[in-house]
Amino acid sequence: MAVEDDAGLFEAVNYLLSGPAGLGQNFNGFSSYTPVYLSGTFRAPFVVSTATNAPSWYVAPISISNIVRQNVVNGETANLEWTFTTPQATPPFRVGQRVNIANVTPSYYDANGYLVLTCSTTTFQTQDSQVYPYPAYVSGGDVSLDNTDSLNSTDANARVTVQGPTEIVFISSQLQLDVGVTVVNPGTLTVSVQVNRYRGFVDTRNPGAVDYLFNYDDTVSEQINTYAVTTATTTINAGQNIFTTVLDQPSFGYYWYIAEVDITVSDITDVQPTIVTAGLRSLTAQVIKQ
Repeated sequence: MAVEDDAGLFEAVNYLLSGPAGLGQNFNGFSSYTPVYLSGTFRAPFVVSTATNAPSWYVAPISISNIVRQNVVNGETANLEWTFTTPQATPPFRVGQRVNIANVTPSYYDANGYLVLTCSTTTFQTQDSQVYPYPAYVSGGDVSLDNTDSLNSTDANARVTVQGPTEIVFISSQLQLDVGVTVVNPGTLTVSVQVNRYRGFVDTRNPGAVDYLFNYDDTVSEQINTYAVTTATTTINAGQNIFTTVLDQPSFGYYWYIAEVDITVSDITDVQPTIVTAGLRSLTAQVIKQ
């Protein structure tokens, strides 16, 4: 760098203090080889130990026979307790999963995305993000879970700060997956593994918040594989899904890079994912100054 005046000298000193070109200004990453189940939850933890009961990826509709409104204030509540018509062999849902409700009278209850707080073999409880004037339950209804055709996060992630538009983020990742599947009729199952970027912003809604909130920003890389399935019950080895030399230039901000999985099927009544297991997995992100 040529220095011709005081301004040039000032710029040169700042450049040297910020570190040599090509070296990471900040680095973050995750790596593990211990097998885990993907939880399919909207928020962390995104994986659970294989020593626990495996979270289901799909649960066919289960009949419900009662809904009890809880913590009602001025006729409104965010908390509901639902009763299965027939006790289940094991709790069908895990805390943090989102379930779908249909065919209730009154139909005000019919909606997708109820957040599960607790679940036993006879009842489960949900909580909404805000209160609603739920009417009294009359009859009917069923609850189901379907994580297909939606992004599901893993624990392979990293957060970095980008100081300006001239900085580049270098990302590498790998994710080994096995997908259990029940096949009613022959069809296809497609596994998309993505490295996605989320942009962070300060949580100003909750006093005392200690973490950032993140919005989806972009997909920086993706691998897609489709498998023909015919066997009644099988496990698909969905490969290593290795990403190398992925470069991203998102301008300044605080970013979260995370390996995510999107599983789709030809028809959910024919092909039903059951358990998704992740093996060797990692993701690293390093900010490089040009």
